[in-house]
Amino acid sequence: MPTWDGSKGFNLDENDQITIQSSTGTHIDMPSYFSGKGFTAETLPLEQLVVPAYVIDLSKTATADTIISPEDIHKYEAVYGPIAKNSLVIAYTGWSKHWPNPKTYRNETKFPVLGLPAIELLRSRKIAGVAIDTLALEKLGGTYPGHKLLMDAGVYIIENIANCSQLPPKGAIVIALPLKVENLMEAPARVIALIP
Repeated sequence: MPTWDGSKGFNLDENDQITIQSSTGTHIDMPSYFSGKGFTAETLPLEQLVVPAYVIDLSKTATADTIISPEDIHKYEAVYGPIAKNSLVIAYTGWSKHWPNPKTYRNETKFPVLGLPAIELLRSRKIAGVAIDTLALEKLGGTYPGHKLLMDAGVYIIENIANCSQLPPKGAIVIALPLKVENLMEAPARVIALIP
């Protein structure tokens, strides 16, 4: 399974013992991740985890060098209307097609990400969360300013989200439930959608 650091993120042994990194597979980075303040896995309110989904589909044009911009968000809103408060914005880049091949999916940590201006715009929309079908929302390394901007505003991040091609651009309700472990700042999650 692809992991951000290239290590083995999951193991199930013959005694049914599970060992898993908290950032393995589809997972949620909690608002407390950097500061230690804010919601953790067991305190994030359900009202923020059962929300409308807005899917920005860039799968036909995104490459490993794509940096999602405010223009991409404005183009989406020009067609589908403004992104509502307390919603989940999903950046569907199509990168998830590489999931079966960990080396290609990780790609030396080069894959589509959100740029800081796009993250700032999404934060201004007062969303509940933002998701992407890659290993990380923004470029790995450095100080992760985008994560901090969102988390300081109580916004969670879902990484490695799957099956976005099955969602409409708007109208679905997403249910994103993290593994409920006390004080966990990132947690594996089962994310499903109700499609009208």
